[in-house]
Amino acid sequence: MKQTAAKLASNWLVRAGVPTLAVAGLATYYSHVSNDAPAPSAKTSDSAQRLEPQATQRSTALSESPLNQPQTPPEMEATSAAPQVAESFPLAARQPDLPSVASLVRVYYATDRNAADLRSQIPWLSGVLPLCVAIVATFGMIGIAPSYLKRTWPLVAAGGLLIVSFLGHSVWIRTATLFKMSHRYHLVFGSQRYRVGEHGYPLHLGYCDVTIPPSHTRGRLESPSWIRMEWKQDERKHVILQSIKPDDESSFFKNLASRLNSSPTNEALVFIHGYNVPFADAVRRTAQLHHDLAFPGAPICYSWPSTGTLMGYSQDEAAVGWTVAHLEKFLVDIHEKSGAQKIHLIAHSMGNRALVGALERLVLRDTASQKWLGQIVMAAPDIDSGELSNRYIPTIANKVERITLYSSQNDKALLASATLHGATRAGYQDASQLLFQGVETIDVSSIDTGLLGHSYYGEHPDLIKDLQALIELNRPAKLRDWLSPIQVNENQGYWVFLQKKVANQQSGSQPSNR
Repeated sequence: MKQTAAKLASNWLVRAGVPTLAVAGLATYYSHVSNDAPAPSAKTSDSAQRLEPQATQRSTALSESPLNQPQTPPEMEATSAAPQVAESFPLAARQPDLPSVASLVRVYYATDRNAADLRSQIPWLSGVLPLCVAIVATFGMIGIAPSYLKRTWPLVAAGGLLIVSFLGHSVWIRTATLFKMSHRYHLVFGSQRYRVGEHGYPLHLGYCDVTIPPSHTRGRLESPSWIRMEWKQDERKHVILQSIKPDDESSFFKNLASRLNSSPTNEALVFIHGYNVPFADAVRRTAQLHHDLAFPGAPICYSWPSTGTLMGYSQDEAAVGWTVAHLEKFLVDIHEKSGAQKIHLIAHSMGNRALVGALERLVLRDTASQKWLGQIVMAAPDIDSGELSNRYIPTIANKVERITLYSSQNDKALLASATLHGATRAGYQDASQLLFQGVETIDVSSIDTGLLGHSYYGEHPDLIKDLQALIELNRPAKLRDWLSPIQVNENQGYWVFLQKKVANQQSGSQPSNR
């Protein structure tokens, strides 16, 4: 009787579970196809119609005094129905009410990725192949388990179906995003390097519109969740890339200059992503940082040709070295062609290699760079600590406003990198050994940085708050009350977080030092 019950349970799992997954996938696919329209514009964008025509309130710790709206590019001025880019506000001590609709963030982008076709970007090796293996293994276990496992084989079958569901969700969401980008915008940036003629600009330029959900939690990059069985992006719940608008060089810097001139500080924030990051995720992260930091200037995403796969580490190392000259030129052009008074940079993980390489070249050519290079944030840098201290820091430190380095000994991703290279990474090393003249080192090991402990810079509210005080108010570490100094020798030390203080700190209690 027990064996019969086990067989019936297993048959139900196979007959009901697998078709359910298939139906869910097909339903999502057809909903994408039927609902897809041309790229969002003032007239056709469904999301634009749901966005408030004026800027919405922000769900971060902001004040009620708004700053000026950025100007929209000419193509978005065709009608007054076009959505406005969300306003930025200075810091404040209390949390305002959540907005009732999604907030729109316009992110300017520069990338030396080449445009690619949809088929080449489907994760065959990193997603589809493991999914197929899991399906074969699951049905193999279902076929042989009754003879060997008897009572427990329904559990084995259920476990296999859960694995298939998880892998299928991951593949589906990524492929659906690529399909949306290709179908609606006729543009997908892949992992191949952009090759340009002798006199052409070495980067693709343009802007993207990203929506932040009304339920957004500070420090989260909301995406469809397998646990909640979300098979489709939802503007009310997720951070979504809504549009991609390519632009030529002259028009791009003209529009960027207009955006900067409309902001109160005329400053730009450039984000440089790390290893295993596709273009869409880099843009979404830039928008989330801009929103959570309440940065009043223009957010810019610099995306180098990462493969976007776990197995592409060595290819990413080659690509990040190749992009250095392009990043240097782009930073100079932002300053000279758009008139940005200050350019702040946040680099994560392997992106720090491009950052320090570009800054090294730039400061050696431009002796006046200190006037316009602002806060340099090195978050979890995947770079040899010896090379950083001996080569880059002595050249760069006195040519920028301030360098802040965040490290954590809970960073398992950098532990793996250190093992691979046989040398300690700057983002993982003991903070007492990361003492450089002109650099403020912040040890975040005392903060819960998640499973891998590698993306804390944009995911932990305390880190967001610290970055906000650093970039917007130009506060050094000694003026950020939630940080405690650890003296190593007479003249040098580093800083650690006091979690109770950062939780209770009143953000608007001190004026800007800029």
